[in-house]
Amino acid sequence: MRHKSYSQTRPSPWQYVVLAGLAVLFVYPIWWAISSSLKPANDIVRSPLSFSPGSLTLDNYRAMLDDVPLGTGFLNTLLVVAVKGTLTMCLCPLAGYAFAKYRFPGRNLLFGILMLTLMLPTLVLITRCCCR
Repeated sequence: MRHKSYSQTRPSPWQYVVLAGLAVLFVYPIWWAISSSLKPANDIVRSPLSFSPGSLTLDNYRAMLDDVPLGTGFLNTLLVVAVKGTLTMCLCPLAGYAFAKYRFPGRNLLFGILMLTLMLPTLVLITRCCCR
């Protein structure tokens, strides 16, 4: 029995040019954000799209660490993930068993609603529940 051999063609130079252009296009915003975070605030306002870092400073990071309660944010995230993960791990197998084994009116509608709630980000579920 003979196996088919697939010959691989080499990419053309134009494909490399296009890929290099796309790489620059996609990496530029990340590089700009990092370089802007290392600039003093006056430099950012004076020339927001400049490439030259000028004078580098970590004052923006110090100010962020002083002003933003990162510990509280991490604890809130841990709490939300633990609660949602526990509920999902406990309730989804039960719902899956019911949907797999039983036929009842409205089964497809309820299954669609269940899948929709699983696909929604946690922030949307919290906002809808807590902000009324």
